[in-house]
Amino acid sequence: MICDEERLDYETERFMRLCCPYGSLDVREAVRFGYEFGYDADKIRALAEQFSNDTGIPLEEIDVVYIVYEHVLQDARNRIYETTGYDFVNDGPGEIYTYGNFMATCYDYTEEARERLISEIANLDITLREELLDEFLLRFLEYVDITQADIEREAERLQEGILVSG
Repeated sequence: MICDEERLDYETERFMRLCCPYGSLDVREAVRFGYEFGYDADKIRALAEQFSNDTGIPLEEIDVVYIVYEHVLQDARNRIYETTGYDFVNDGPGEIYTYGNFMATCYDYTEEARERLISEIANLDITLREELLDEFLLRFLEYVDITQADIEREAERLQEGILVSG
C-alpha cells in the first residue's frame, strides 16, 4: 500500500501526538522557559518522569510547563535558603508559588513576600550577595518582579539605617 502525501502528513502528526502527549505549544513553552535556566530537553524529560513517578500521575496527564517552573522555583528557594536561612516558600509573610496552568503557568506572589525576599537578600554581606545573585537567580527574580536594582536600593536603605542608628 502506497501512502499519499496527505495521508503521510496525517499519520506522522498522529504518531507525534501519540508519542508526545503534550500540546506542541506546551512543550515549546516548557523548553523555552527551561532553556532560560540551563535546562535541555533531557533534563525536562527527566523532571517530567520523576514527577510522574513521585506522584503516580501518568506522564500524559502532567502539566510539563508547571513541572519546569516548579523545579526552577525549588532550585531558587534552595539557593536562597542556603545563603540567607530564609525559606521564601514557607517562612512568610505572604507567599511565592507556582501557579500551574499549562502555557499560562506563572509565579504568583504577594507584595509582602516580594518585599521580604528583597530585604533578606539585601541584608547579606555584599560578597555573599554577589555570589548568590548569579545569572540563574537573577533570571528567577525577574519572574517575581525583583531586579538587582531593587535589591541594591534596599541594601543602601538598610546601610543608611545602620549608619544613622550607629
